[in-house]
Amino acid sequence: MNIFIKLLVIVLFGWLVWRNIVRKESMADLRDTFVTYWAGPGRWWLLATLGLMPLNWFFEVMKWRTLEEQVEHLSWGQYFKAILTGITFSLFTPNRIGEYGGRILFVHPENQARTIIATLVGSYAQLLVLLSFGYLGLVYAVNHYWPMELVLFRGIYSVVLLMIVAMSFSYYNVKFVVRVARHFPIPSWLRGFTKHIKVLKSFTPDVLSKALFFGTLRYFIYTLQYFCMLRFFGIQAPLVLMFSGIATVYLLQTSIPLDPVTGLLARG
Repeated sequence: MNIFIKLLVIVLFGWLVWRNIVRKESMADLRDTFVTYWAGPGRWWLLATLGLMPLNWFFEVMKWRTLEEQVEHLSWGQYFKAILTGITFSLFTPNRIGEYGGRILFVHPENQARTIIATLVGSYAQLLVLLSFGYLGLVYAVNHYWPMELVLFRGIYSVVLLMIVAMSFSYYNVKFVVRVARHFPIPSWLRGFTKHIKVLKSFTPDVLSKALFFGTLRYFIYTLQYFCMLRFFGIQAPLVLMFSGIATVYLLQTSIPLDPVTGLLARG
């Protein structure tokens, strides 16, 4: 069964790439473009992107480990396996839902529900970082490069800022959020899961700040990776504009529930 599942994942991944890239693009053009830039001095930008990849996932492991230790202690190998398995599963699901299913495979059954909650908190921390920097990038890009109606800009500006403030408050005031949530009707199929929400009480401000810190470091790494790939393909622009543009792209893409491979095309 284990071998069958691994083969199935490989086949599904191959189909996903073919459906979203090969079928929609001219592979000859893509290959020629890649070879052209690889032959030039820009190849080091691509190698830098690949070199940063382990660091990217290391900070994701550190962030999840900070939260998961409040639920169950795992070995370093198990943390890395859980993260990579979650990434693989998320490729086939919208909004990376499969990431939760991949991670719970490495914890004891009685801790799976609490692990999902810890993963949700980690994703929430990463989203908070992404929105905060995306907000700064959007403000800079609009003010300097993208003319926009003042009323529309102020509306977007205010909505995103209020969202960030509300999310930051709820992130550090989990007990208050839980008390408020109890006043809402809960579907019967979710009642069994809600008893595990008490694990949120173990996420102290120190633990949450540490997770937010690792999420910020990871954000800097994958933003730098995006920058390196732009430079590899010969895209030249002022440095601040490039980073503000990348932050804005992440902000906008977060608002669209797409699977990761389709999301690659949506960034265009």
